[in-house]
Amino acid sequence: MIYLPHPSIETLDEFQKIILPKVKSRLEKAKRHNRHLKDYFEDEKIKEILLSKPRELEKLSVTIYDLFRSKTSLKSLGEIFDYKSIISESQSTSYKIASLMNRNTCTYCNRNYTLTVIKNRHKKKHNNSDRIARPQFDHWFPQSKYPILALSYFNLIPSCSMCNTTLKGTIEFNTKDYVHPYIDEKETYSFDFFYDSTNELKVTVEVVKDSKMDKTLKVFEIEEIYNAHSNLELKDLIDLRQKYSTNYIESITDIFKNEHIGKDDILRMVFGIESNIDNYHKRTMNKFKIDILKVLGVEI
Repeated sequence: MIYLPHPSIETLDEFQKIILPKVKSRLEKAKRHNRHLKDYFEDEKIKEILLSKPRELEKLSVTIYDLFRSKTSLKSLGEIFDYKSIISESQSTSYKIASLMNRNTCTYCNRNYTLTVIKNRHKKKHNNSDRIARPQFDHWFPQSKYPILALSYFNLIPSCSMCNTTLKGTIEFNTKDYVHPYIDEKETYSFDFFYDSTNELKVTVEVVKDSKMDKTLKVFEIEEIYNAHSNLELKDLIDLRQKYSTNYIESITDIFKNEHIGKDDILRMVFGIESNIDNYHKRTMNKFKIDILKVLGVEI
């Protein structure tokens, strides 16, 4: 898993401009049957739901659930904050949000690309045939338990279909036991490798046992999935490292220093990595490659 940076004020503002009118439209219909909704869900309250940070969302959901605990009211809330109709079934809306988030790879595994691909991106208007690919949005707080958080920015985690649907599925995350991508818990992990008794390469994940990070990584089967790449990307990195010694990399850096090409650029060209942690998401398996290269003695 790679942590997500906090979105800019401009990004959050644009997000609520996209979602707020759609929620208000559905709220108007629901108000006809439930007067309490009218009194509670004013614009500022809706914005609070859409833009609050993870821990605040968790508390907010409990508060609202207590206020509208009847089955009829909860059903109405589900209809107002309806992810399926507002985002999932609307390519226009879902692609706008994906473009806003602008994440190249899956937040959970960093192994699959989640690029938002739109033909003729600079056109003023797009139709569905222009929209080719986007990430899935995992509801970190599951919709089944937290229906009012179905449209909240910090509850929509850009991810690949395997992590979102196959691995996480209906597992109920909470901030006590798992790491939320927008909450930097200062819990870390790193990839390592060894040769087993048959001289086969094996990938391992170094993490504090039973920590929140450990529990999170196990949900997404990170060690098992990356171990499947032992004879692929791992072997390639070891081979590349044997060809490019530290002295050789430094000599290349010196050659290009007058061309404004720095060491980070050289490492990207040689190993296909982004050295800056903020850019890890731009390339698949970037954290894995960084960790393994450090084990191999590459200074990053």
